[in-house]
Amino acid sequence: MADIIADKNNSLKRRFLDNGDGTFSEYTASGTGTPPAGTASTRVQGTAANGAAPVGDPVQNGFLAATINPAGVANAQMIRSMGDKIGRQVTTLISIRELYAQNTVAILNSTVETTVIAAAGAGVFHDVSEILLTNASAVATLVEFRDATAGTVRIPVWVPANATIPVNPITYITQAVANGNWTAQCSSATSDIRIFIQAVKNI
Repeated sequence: MADIIADKNNSLKRRFLDNGDGTFSEYTASGTGTPPAGTASTRVQGTAANGAAPVGDPVQNGFLAATINPAGVANAQMIRSMGDKIGRQVTTLISIRELYAQNTVAILNSTVETTVIAAAGAGVFHDVSEILLTNASAVATLVEFRDATAGTVRIPVWVPANATIPVNPITYITQAVANGNWTAQCSSATSDIRIFIQAVKNI
């Protein structure tokens, strides 16, 4: 950390470098311009310590107040954080919409393992955030979800006859291995099982 003292013509007079142990080293120089690259840095700070009331002109973080959605930007571009009119930050639940995967599958009179969410791609996990099962038949069945074909059963769900069962985990149901599909398999050949599943892409 450095304190730089210059005259009105920006002629560098004195420079103090923080040694990191509570002491400072003084450098003297002449001429104009900035200090040599890599020898000094600057710090911006407010006038109040943590836990103290702000006084003077402290540096504070803020958000862009919005009552409508702003224009979107491209991937990896800088963007302002968004807040409401009184400064509360706006956040999204679980993830951004572009990283959701959703699918609806019908299993008709079958006990064959069926893919319900395709693989996300190399190095990418599909972590399940929601499942909705509807049994439109008069026969109850156990539906088992696996995070890879012929893999370990991760989510067993008993679905009564003529019933709809939601699965809403508090957090993700994580996929064990990246780039794998999720499957569902009925224990009995009911005439009509409908499955909605939602997953989020994670790395």
